[in-house]
Amino acid sequence: MATRPERYRWSTHDGNAMGEQDDLLTHHTLYLPLGVNAEERRRHYRELFRTDLDQRSIAEIRASLNKNVAPGSDRFKAQLETLLGRRVRPVKMGRPRKHLEPR
Repeated sequence: MATRPERYRWSTHDGNAMGEQDDLLTHHTLYLPLGVNAEERRRHYRELFRTDLDQRSIAEIRASLNKNVAPGSDRFKAQLETLLGRRVRPVKMGRPRKHLEPR
């Protein structure tokens, strides 16, 4: 993980927060309502990154990335699964339980 958003090689932070020209950047629909003009949007965007994530959140993100699953609450994950039509939670490991026939 990068120590600051702008230090991540593929980050759009400099374009969104500082207004630097980036021909590959298309502003997200959630970015535009951050302000009535470009400077206000950039200022509000920078505010999003003023505080660091706590260690618990970082650990949860890392664990989720390592397992290739979504981080977040069970409710959030269930909503994602409904929206995406695929699993975002880990599947149970191991073989399925055998169902024994009565003798």
